[in-house]
Amino acid sequence: AMSSSIKQQRPEATYAELAKIPTIAGGFLVKGRGGDGSPPAVMLRRSQKDLANDEARSYLLNILPTSSTGGYATQPFPTELNAVSSMAVSPSGRLLAVVRSRDAKGKKEQSLEVWDGGSLVTTVSGNGELHGAVYSGDVFS
Repeated sequence: AMSSSIKQQRPEATYAELAKIPTIAGGFLVKGRGGDGSPPAVMLRRSQKDLANDEARSYLLNILPTSSTGGYATQPFPTELNAVSSMAVSPSGRLLAVVRSRDAKGKKEQSLEVWDGGSLVTTVSGNGELHGAVYSGDVFS
């Protein structure tokens, strides 16, 4: 929570306090795998400024339905998204597509990963003969 004395702080201190607030960069509703009509899980991609290391950090926070209360509970810790430039859940909720962008040897490299649950199904290089550079919006078709 922000302090009520924010007006009396120096601009640097105000910036540091505001930079600690995570922002939502995107999100998905993920259907349950059982097909039993259970409520969807929520996947939020969040960003937060890391002032100590002078970098933006991106992470995934899952909010899962609870069967006991009918509400939702967040996972205890988020998962950091290293080099992830875009991601999307398939319409079935079963697969996750992840586009990673890395700098290697002074050249930008991309790859497209497809995940099924906790397992990597396939990776395709975006710089090779099979596929060129990947450009994406918020949704994969």
